[in-house]
Amino acid sequence: MDVWEIILYVCVWNAVGFGMWLILGSCFNVRVIKYAFGIEFVNPLVIYKQTRVNWFGAILLAMIYGIMCPVATLFYWLYKLCTIGRD
Repeated sequence: MDVWEIILYVCVWNAVGFGMWLILGSCFNVRVIKYAFGIEFVNPLVIYKQTRVNWFGAILLAMIYGIMCPVATLFYWLYKLCTIGRD
């Protein structure tokens, strides 16, 4: 498998995952999508504060959203690590 094929598969995976996220969010009226800024929907704390799920549900939803868009999730958590301690 060539490196470009892997990059293509990851890009398609992210595009399909993001499309599923938009479709499922609009069909089931998921509140996380309405109130999250950018890609905060992969953060369990944001999900817990803005929905009516417990911590287990918030972590599970964050993991599912993270699997759907892995590259965006990686960049979000790198950003969070780089801004720890900032207001």
